[in-house]
Amino acid sequence: MMELAQPAPLPIGRADGQQTSRSQPAAPQSAASALAAHGPVVLSRIHSLTKSSVSMRDSDVARVVKQVETLLLGDFFRTVPALAREATSDGWLPIASLLNYSTLGQLVWSFGGVGVVADCVRQVGSMLLEISSDGSSIRKVPPRVALRNQLEFLFSDGNYCKDVHLQLLQERDGFVPVEALINSYQQLGPHEFRSAAGIEKQIELVAEALESSVELKLRPPTPAGPPCAVRKLSLVEKITAQVEWYLCSSKFATDRFLFEQARDHNGWVPVATLLSFPRMRKLCHPQVGAVAHVLSLSPKLQVSEDKTLVRPLMGPPASPAYERSPAGLKKKIKAVVEKLLNDASLVFDRAMQTAIVQSSPPTALLPGRLGVRVPLAQLMLRAQVQNLARTEAELRAILPVKDESSLVRLSDDGLFLERLVPTPEVRQLFPERSDTADFSVLSFNLLAEMLTTLEQFPAIEQSVLAWTYRRELIRKEIAYHSPSILCLQELQGTPGGVGTDDHYAYFKTELGELGYSSRYARKIRRDGTEFMGTQIGNGVFWREDEFEYIEHEVIPIAQRLCDACDDEPSKAHFGRGSQVALIVGLRHRALKRPLVVLCTHLSCNFQEPWAQVAQAFVAVRSAMAFAVKFGDATPVVMGADLNSIPGSGVHRLLTTSRLSAEHRDMAIVAENVAMPFLRGKAELRLPAALHSAYKTVLGDDPLFTNFAGPPSNFVGTLDYLMCDSHLRPLQVLLLPSEDTVRLERCLPSSRFPSDHLPLLAQFGFKSGASAATSRQPHAKAPAPAMTTVGSRPTPAQLLTSDVKPHVISRPPVTRNRDVSLVCDARVASSEDVTMVRIDSLEPMSVENVMASKPTLNDLRSPKRDRDGALIQHLPHRALIAEDVAANAAAKATAAATAAADAHAGAKSTSSGASSTTPPTDGYARPAPAQWAAIVGAKAHAAPHASPVHAQPRTQQPPHAMQSHVNTPPQPLAKPKLLPPELQLASRTPTSSPSLRATSADRTPPPAVPPLPPRPMPHGHSAELNEESAQQYKTTPHPASRGARRSKERASRRSRGSQ
Repeated sequence: MMELAQPAPLPIGRADGQQTSRSQPAAPQSAASALAAHGPVVLSRIHSLTKSSVSMRDSDVARVVKQVETLLLGDFFRTVPALAREATSDGWLPIASLLNYSTLGQLVWSFGGVGVVADCVRQVGSMLLEISSDGSSIRKVPPRVALRNQLEFLFSDGNYCKDVHLQLLQERDGFVPVEALINSYQQLGPHEFRSAAGIEKQIELVAEALESSVELKLRPPTPAGPPCAVRKLSLVEKITAQVEWYLCSSKFATDRFLFEQARDHNGWVPVATLLSFPRMRKLCHPQVGAVAHVLSLSPKLQVSEDKTLVRPLMGPPASPAYERSPAGLKKKIKAVVEKLLNDASLVFDRAMQTAIVQSSPPTALLPGRLGVRVPLAQLMLRAQVQNLARTEAELRAILPVKDESSLVRLSDDGLFLERLVPTPEVRQLFPERSDTADFSVLSFNLLAEMLTTLEQFPAIEQSVLAWTYRRELIRKEIAYHSPSILCLQELQGTPGGVGTDDHYAYFKTELGELGYSSRYARKIRRDGTEFMGTQIGNGVFWREDEFEYIEHEVIPIAQRLCDACDDEPSKAHFGRGSQVALIVGLRHRALKRPLVVLCTHLSCNFQEPWAQVAQAFVAVRSAMAFAVKFGDATPVVMGADLNSIPGSGVHRLLTTSRLSAEHRDMAIVAENVAMPFLRGKAELRLPAALHSAYKTVLGDDPLFTNFAGPPSNFVGTLDYLMCDSHLRPLQVLLLPSEDTVRLERCLPSSRFPSDHLPLLAQFGFKSGASAATSRQPHAKAPAPAMTTVGSRPTPAQLLTSDVKPHVISRPPVTRNRDVSLVCDARVASSEDVTMVRIDSLEPMSVENVMASKPTLNDLRSPKRDRDGALIQHLPHRALIAEDVAANAAAKATAAATAAADAHAGAKSTSSGASSTTPPTDGYARPAPAQWAAIVGAKAHAAPHASPVHAQPRTQQPPHAMQSHVNTPPQPLAKPKLLPPELQLASRTPTSSPSLRATSADRTPPPAVPPLPPRPMPHGHSAELNEESAQQYKTTPHPASRGARRSKERASRRSRGSQ
């Protein structure tokens, strides 16, 4: 067998079977043949700088992909120190940096910029390269995945039928020895596989790679039997495995549709029903008799006599004696402890988190580390464990030991139960300490059960989509955070409030036991009638011990829009939706302050943004008119799913209180339809603007609140927590990192019960002086009194602004305690709070910063921003030492100067101090000129550290920079080792998130051409010069939505003239 001629080179880079392998160069060609070899145009794109159309032939695309593979597969970026620092821990490398530090930039420049590499790799379908979802980063495919892809390609229909050598290697039973594959195909697998020592190690790597394959079957080696071999699964095996997966006990019990089918057929499921599923349609034709015959061969299935029904084979029931036997108890206790210590339960169990923090080594408490453990004494406190074991000795005898569970095992000393999987990341409030909040609001899109279809969520396990599983996680998360007010969207309900489909009834009962009252509103049609069947709606819940109910109002948005339209075409256009807004008036019991809560869910028709603008205008204007009934200073807080990204027309209308009629989202692409409420006006105007709680505290809205999988693959921010100028956001709940969300590819997952992430913020009522500002029409809302994002106020800010010192009302977590990401933010004691004089503050030393222990706030956010720029977030313990040393002297000088100025100002104003009006906001403050509450002994790092190759998106919010009266904002220092063409423009107090911009008159260096600026994305403004900005305004991008609308309108006008 080994004397056969060597096969053709294995296609390494192409998933479609075309050769791009490393073979010998072809013979020289003539000019005509070389021109013909270039092939037809396979890729057309718009040049990112010249805005002209660029065509790429197959040879151009192959040359780009081949050079990228050479750079990444050869670990070129690790030989360049500046480029190696750009790579993340999981191998992602920014394409912009790769173009800048290699000769790839010269090859790509003539076709565009960063997007050329992503387009070429996606066009070819490389099996060795992986592009990020936003197209800004690239990495090598992990070795195991690359090896599995190549093996599946060898046995695919496109290659197997033509590969004579592979068919000669097959044995009689269809298996191909793995050793023969490795020896025959010298280019099989990535470099890590080929460099493995010994054939035994390579066979072991192949076996690991094929564990997750759905196309190949591995025959493991046996000591006295045949060697390890692999073969392609037959169609019969694929059909049987798919139906067994549908009807297994864990899936069958949670699939409502299959459960109803089985109930209607006395426990059987029709084979025709299974064949109608999308996965089955891809496998075979709907041949009921033939498929039933195939299923009858399975030892796990039972087929009816008429070959039309199938059901899982029922085993005999377990006997009572087995239930109490050691084997039965071990099986039960394994299920109990795995449920207690899995990620979904652990992140919402405060008692278990505290026990883990006290018993685990500090290094194990960081996210992604191993070694977390819980003492057996803590397990004995749980009722479900006490039902199986009465003493620790009995529990120790039945707990899983080595290799009996993939999640937990009993420690060697028998005192602890250890987790075998990485420590999960837990969302925490930021900043860790803030002024005493008056109330908290949580907004959550629950993902209604009626919307969880296989067509919408094909990549999600059915057990995860099951409502019985997801509602338990939702209830745990709400109970864990215990917010004062809840705004729930996509809350499913029925007309009479009865039946299992009414999820509002479930939460009304469950949350009622926790002390919540509620109001609910389902969707309403244009004519004001409700839907007869199950429909989604919005719900507002509030804690009865904090707020008392005043009144509420349900806003039928479609009906209000129809009433505002003047003609029937406009009424028909804007009345198609059935969105509803729920407005609830509450009164704070302790402070006797009224509060208006708005909960709404806008249309998801992204192709008609003008309809979303009209819906948002009706909802917010109605809420502000409702608030006037309780006084001009009545605050309004909104928790909503706006289905609009930051910078869109809806977002601009709410955050600025106005939207120009010339805005791109106001251009209606429909015949004889006019925007309601406009009627010839130049802009839509709201009585007041709203402010995002997350943007106020963190400096910008989250990078994503929705992380969908196929078919949409959308990742972005759609959910918001907003308030008007009468409220002050103090803390927000940080969102999980992209790495955490991608552990199960997308949302929902076993840990996150919805495709949206919940948002939570702590709010405080403003004082009487600031809250007395009336809500006059078109009045610009005052900027919130916030300080530097992500840190405590500096001594100078305490003396020159109205920022309150931190008043700690409950035990915080500090830097000088051994706490973890799995520990709650209220574990430490109040002894960590110390009061020091401002004039005695000194900057931290480098040693103290580097030696500080990890805490709850060391979270990692997504690695890329909306513009595709890599964001490397460094924890406080990993701060660059020279940066700390460089800033230490400056901070010390600023603190001393501010203290001296404050001391002089206090003397000059001491005579009039007695006439100063005390604060009326309910906060107890020490004299700001004398004391500051400094919590702990170590510095607090902001959750967003500066990236290596670009500025942070926002260092400080505009109002925080403007609070320094005599200190203008200082631009950030430009990063080293990068040419000026890659550096972003310096930030200003009023600037928006910047894009890469290249000066028009700068001559690029000949060796490495500069990268062109990205096209302006929807919803963002770019920091460009006046000429470029005017060009963006006057000449729309050829591929933009505005250009398409302009073209459509011009076409209609030409047809009308004809």
